Amino acid sequence: MLSFAYSPKKVAILIAILFISISAKSQLVFDKHDYQIDKNLHLIICNRIPDKIPDNTLSISFDKVYTFYAPIDTIQIGIPYSIFDNDTIYKLYFTRLPIVNLIVKNTIGDDYSGGTLSISDTIGDPINSTMGIKLRGALSRTYPKKSYHIQLWSDSTGTETQNKSFFGMRNDQTWLLLAMYDEKLRLNNKVSHDLWLKLHKLYYADQEPDAHSTIRSRYIEAFLNDDYQGVYLFTEDTDRKQLQLKKQTISNAGGELYKSYDWTQETVFTGVSSLPSTPTEDWGGWELDYPDTTNWINLHQFIDFAVNSSDSLFKQQISAKIRQDNFADYFIFLNLIRATDNFGKNLFLARYKPDEPYFIVPWDLDGTWGYLWDGNTNNITNDILSNNLFNRLLAIPSFKLQLATRWFALRSNILSIDSLSSSINNSYNFLISNGVYERESLKWANPFLSYSAEELDYIHTWTQNRVNYLDNYFKSLVQDQPIIYSFTAEAIEKKAVLNWTVNCAAVNSFDVEQSTDSLTWSTISVAPILSNDSLPCQYTFTDNNPSSGNSYYRLKITNKQNSSSYSAIQLLNFDLPVNVFPNPASTTLQVQGNIDKVDVYSLRGALIYESTNASPNLVNVNSFSSGTYLLRVTQKNGTVSTHKILVNR
Repeated sequence: MLSFAYSPKKVAILIAILFISISAKSQLVFDKHDYQIDKNLHLIICNRIPDKIPDNTLSISFDKVYTFYAPIDTIQIGIPYSIFDNDTIYKLYFTRLPIVNLIVKNTIGDDYSGGTLSISDTIGDPINSTMGIKLRGALSRTYPKKSYHIQLWSDSTGTETQNKSFFGMRNDQTWLLLAMYDEKLRLNNKVSHDLWLKLHKLYYADQEPDAHSTIRSRYIEAFLNDDYQGVYLFTEDTDRKQLQLKKQTISNAGGELYKSYDWTQETVFTGVSSLPSTPTEDWGGWELDYPDTTNWINLHQFIDFAVNSSDSLFKQQISAKIRQDNFADYFIFLNLIRATDNFGKNLFLARYKPDEPYFIVPWDLDGTWGYLWDGNTNNITNDILSNNLFNRLLAIPSFKLQLATRWFALRSNILSIDSLSSSINNSYNFLISNGVYERESLKWANPFLSYSAEELDYIHTWTQNRVNYLDNYFKSLVQDQPIIYSFTAEAIEKKAVLNWTVNCAAVNSFDVEQSTDSLTWSTISVAPILSNDSLPCQYTFTDNNPSSGNSYYRLKITNKQNSSSYSAIQLLNFDLPVNVFPNPASTTLQVQGNIDKVDVYSLRGALIYESTNASPNLVNVNSFSSGTYLLRVTQKNGTVSTHKILVNR
């Protein structure tokens, strides 16, 4: 009697062969650029997903024909399929991530090694190029999964470079592959850089539409010499081109870009050493990225001012040396994500063009969202990160107000818990739904990879606790600020329009009061109390029936201790008519009345005309484009009124 050894794999193969012999079904066929195969891991990844497949599909063709263990009717993204070729079983994944294949003959080190690059997106034709590739990073070089710096070449030697655009990003020769090996959920850098792009716009962006405040990026699946490397972040580089800094020419100086790489007295602004006696590409923990010179005079002067200027001089001149809106955003951003490794090293200091103020560009944001730079959790939410330059800024009341105002404005949208949670979830759900975490664990059994729901919950809980702490911190910055910042009154079309801004952290309530003689006052409105989540609070009130003649207005403000104070008094007069004619006007507009000054604004609020002392009653509109404008008239008694005018040319 014959006997046979039982083998589940052989039985499955026999069953599959039986299916094929019974029913000749159509097979799925893919082009060579639609997939990559790692024969060591027995892994196939395909990113071309057909809209529809035949019922009971049993075979699939890549480099050869493979057979499913059981027929399939649909393709699911991120789900492993078992397929076999003879006695070899492969795991097949379909993914919506682009596939990047790097072919390199020599060992990748500090200098460029030649090779080829192929990128296959989920739609469109693949993009191929020769390239040079080298390692990037510092600590990340010690990890088994490396990060890379890629330069696109026109030939195999790198004599000439070439530019290409990928994934809607810039057209350039330089690209980065970030391994994210120390990011447990592979999302710290991605979420952080995307958040900064939403949060901060470069102040000159309207002049330079191709300028971006940091890098843009795309998740990809990487292969190196046909060996699967896992998920990478494919990014632009932070350089002169990304920021669109002005180029240096023979006759004109350009912008500047410095990168901090170490914790030194110069990078945390506690001291400044002498200028180097010989030309050098680095000084005081800074690298000179642009221009390609060894001139450190400008940066040295800036750091010397930040460190050694007197408090009064610092307060007086710092706004001309830095973009305070940028520094405020950076302080908020780095404290929100608690980037402990980014307040001295790991940032760029840039200048758009000569004599412009400096601004900060973030970089290397892996140690964020409750994690340290080495990938370990750091569940601290109740501290403030700073350096000496920020400490000096925080001694200026107006900067503290700017910080608090900006924080609570952002909290209503970009930095709301819902918005932050959505950004984190979007990256996590994208990676997990495409099976990326499973494939990472096939390749890298490292202690930093943890994609459980508990890890995601940790980030969300940490973020909520961090935001709660920062709400209280930024509110505390204005506790000692003045109660009222501004109060104005203006006559507009025979109505009194009042605008005021108060420190809502210190205010309990306030009333609008009116008088005809500045002696006897009556309350005409009790303004609703705004939420303390908006600092400062801004209000507008319109008195539709002001008194004839003089009409005085003031605010009665009650603080948190229930004591009251009053604002300055604003006077409007509704008996002194102002006549504006002709309206519409084509050449000259006359303003009749006891006029002191006339200003003309566009409907967007831009000042386009100021009257001269010699002839405040005449407005020359010859240079105006046809359209509607706002004429703001200040009379000699201080009364201000606004009138709409039409220029018809």
